[in-house]
Amino acid sequence: MARMALDPRERFQELFAQDKYRVKLRHMALNDERSLTLDFLELSVFDEELARGVLSRSEDYLQYAASALKAQMRYEDEQYAEAVERFHVRIRGLPSKISIRNIGASHIERLVAFDGIIVRATPVKPLLVEAVFQCKCGAENRVPQQGSFIRPPMGCESCGRTVGFELIPEKSKFIDYQELRVQERPEDLPPGQLPRYVEVYLEDDLVDKARPGDRVTITGVVRARPETLPGRGKLRTFSIAIEANHVEVVGKELETIEVSLEDEKRIRELARDEFIHKRIISSIAPSIYGYEDIKEAIMYLLFGGVPKVTPEGVTIRGDIHVLLVGDPGTAKCVSGDTLIFTVENGLTEIRSLVEGCLQKVKVKPIDDGVYAEMNHTTPTLGLDGKVKEGRTTRVWKRFSPSVMYRITTRTGRTITVTPTHPFFTCKDGFIVPIQAANLKLGDYIATLRNAVLEGDSQKLNAEHHCSRDTSGARTLQIPVQTTPELCKLIGYLLGDGYCRKASSTYYIVFTSKEQILREDYSRCFESVFNVKPYLPPSHKSELWVSSVVIGKFLENIAPELYKPSRERRIPNLIFKCSNEEVKSFLEVFFDSEATISRKERELTIVSASRLLLEGIRFLLLRFGIVSQLHFTRTQATNSPNPKRKTYYRLRVSGSELLKMGEILKFKNPMKAKKLEALINCSRRL
Repeated sequence: MARMALDPRERFQELFAQDKYRVKLRHMALNDERSLTLDFLELSVFDEELARGVLSRSEDYLQYAASALKAQMRYEDEQYAEAVERFHVRIRGLPSKISIRNIGASHIERLVAFDGIIVRATPVKPLLVEAVFQCKCGAENRVPQQGSFIRPPMGCESCGRTVGFELIPEKSKFIDYQELRVQERPEDLPPGQLPRYVEVYLEDDLVDKARPGDRVTITGVVRARPETLPGRGKLRTFSIAIEANHVEVVGKELETIEVSLEDEKRIRELARDEFIHKRIISSIAPSIYGYEDIKEAIMYLLFGGVPKVTPEGVTIRGDIHVLLVGDPGTAKCVSGDTLIFTVENGLTEIRSLVEGCLQKVKVKPIDDGVYAEMNHTTPTLGLDGKVKEGRTTRVWKRFSPSVMYRITTRTGRTITVTPTHPFFTCKDGFIVPIQAANLKLGDYIATLRNAVLEGDSQKLNAEHHCSRDTSGARTLQIPVQTTPELCKLIGYLLGDGYCRKASSTYYIVFTSKEQILREDYSRCFESVFNVKPYLPPSHKSELWVSSVVIGKFLENIAPELYKPSRERRIPNLIFKCSNEEVKSFLEVFFDSEATISRKERELTIVSASRLLLEGIRFLLLRFGIVSQLHFTRTQATNSPNPKRKTYYRLRVSGSELLKMGEILKFKNPMKAKKLEALINCSRRL
C-alpha cells in the first residue's frame, strides 16, 4: 500500500528524532554549534522523495530541514533552541559531482557539489539580514533584507510616513559573510584548457572554514545574478554564483609515478649535462622573466630534500616543502592612462595599445583578466642601469586591486601602479627593486634620462608622388620618404598652424605673425611640395595652401594636425625618424611655441594638451635633455572669451639649457639672443 505523503518538515523531524541525531543535537548544544551535517546517502535511505526534493527544490527543502532541526532542538535543549536565531542543515556526499566549467543554466536553484582550489578569499564582513529603522515619530520598523542593497520600509507601521527613516545598527541583525573564488583543479582540466572559476558565497558559521590554496569540495545552491551595464541597467545575461551549504577541506594523496625505460634513459642523459642546473632554472616558470635567484632557490628546494638522521637518532623527513610569499593575484600592473613608448606605435596610452592588440589576436583568459601575444620594440632599463631596446611579447588586462598608488617625481613624471609594482633605486652601490607601497616621500627612483633611440628616415606610402594642383598651373611634388624639411614643416603646423578639411578641398594654414618664421615656412613648404603658400584676402596675416592631394597626404602621415589643440599630440611618424629629422622638428616647434624668461632662468612651453608635451619631453630625451612637466590653471591669451582652464607647462632650466643650446638653434633672432644670454648666465652659475 502506498505511504501517505507527509509534510517535508514532519519527515525531517522524524529523521532528527532518531537516537543517532538526538545525540548529535545534544552535542551541538554543548559545543555551541548551529549546524548539523547530514549525509545525503543516509537521507536517501530514510526517504527517497525527501532526498530528491533537496536536490531539485533546494532552497525550500533546506528551510524545511532547518525548521525541523530547531523544533527537535527544543526537545533536546529548549533554552539553547530559543537562544539561537538560526540553525542550518549542511548536506554532504551528493551522489555525483559536477565540473566547475559544466555548471550552467540547467543547474540554477539546484543543489550541486564540485571540487576545486580556493584562489581568493575576501575578509569576513557583517551582512545585514534584518534592519531596524526608526521613524521620526519614534516608532521602530523591522525589515528583512535580501539582495545587494539596504531596503528601507515601504511606510511606517505607526504613522504611515514613507521617508525619513534612520537605520539603527545596534538593534539590527547581522551574520558573518565571506566570498571565495574557487578554481578548477589542475588534474580536472581538459587538455590545452585554462582553469575556470566560480564565485562562492559563505554565510554564518561557514566563513573562514578554508583558506586560499586549500583543496575543497563545495556543496551549494546555484544562483543566477543579473549582470549590469553602468548607466544602462540590467543585461539579459546572468553570472553564475554558488551559495554554499557545506564546505569540506580535502587533501591530495601522493600519486604513484611510473618511470619507463625511455624516461630513465633520458633522465640519465640529462644528469650528465654539465649545465643541467641552468636548464632546470630556465624551465621553472618560463613565462616569468628575471628572478633567476628565486628560481635557483626553488631548484635547490625541489632537489635538496633527502631524509637525514642526526647523531641523536632523530629522523628528519626529506619531504619537499616550497613556500613562495608574494602577491600572485594582482600582478605588477599600471593604470590604463599610463604612457608607453614603442617603436611601432610611438608614445601612447597603454590602454589603447592593449585594447588594439586584444582586437587583433587571439585572447587568452586568466583568473582575473585576459592576455594576448604581441611583438613590439620598447626601451628597457637593464640590470646595469643602462637603457637599451627590448621586445615586449605579451600584454595583460586585469582587474585592479582596491588600492592603487600614484607616484609623482620632482620633474612631474606621474604613474599609477599596483602596490607591488617594482621601482628601482640604488642601495650600497647596487640597483635594487622597491615596491610602490614601500616608497616614501623623498626617495630616489630610476627614470629615463636618455632615450638612446637613433631612428631612421621613413618611407612614405603616398598615393600620388606627382599630381597637378587644382589650377593645373604647377605640378605638386609629394615626398616618398621623410626629410628634415618635411619634419620641419610638420613642426611648424603643429606649433603655429592647423589643417582643415572642407567640403571640396583641404586647407593647410600657418598662423604665426613672426616674419622670419613665415618666410622660412614658405620656403620649406615650396621645397617639400613645390607649392608656395598664399595670403588670402580675408586672412592676410595667415599663409594658406588649398590642396586635396597635399591635405590627404598630411592626413595620412600626421592626422594629429587636424585635431583641436587639446587633442594634439606628436605624430607617430616623428618618433621613428632620424635624430637629424627630429632635431629639425624640435627647432621650429620651440621657435613657434617657446617662451624664454631670464628672470626665471628657464625656457617654457604651455599647451592645453598633456600628450603633446609628453611627446616633446620624450623627443628631448633622445638628445639627453631632461625637462619638467607640471599643470597649471590659467587663461588662454589667444581666445576671444578667455576662461580659466587646465594647461600644461614644459620647463627646461639649469644645466639642461646648456645641452639645448648645443643642439637646437632658433631662427627667431629675439629668442636666439635670449637663449644665448640665459645659457651664458647658467655657465657662470
